[in-house]
Amino acid sequence: MVADLTQGTGRFNLAQGAINTMIGIGAAISNLASGFLVKAAGYKIGFITLGVIAAIGLLWLWLKMPETKESQSQDTTKIEHN
Repeated sequence: MVADLTQGTGRFNLAQGAINTMIGIGAAISNLASGFLVKAAGYKIGFITLGVIAAIGLLWLWLKMPETKESQSQDTTKIEHN
């Protein structure tokens, strides 16, 4: 996806680094928040809360992320067989 979005811009490494930085920050915050939540409300509430947050993220990605790869019907390089 990053390669499709940054094709021809020369910004692939920058975009990849930014995404990986956000993943690392999210992982750290997730552990910190779930630790506080589990201590305050228990494991069941902590697990359900993180599951709901993940489901919301997946739903948002599914609804808002456009397809970045061109369909094969638009491909101009066709192989001819003899």
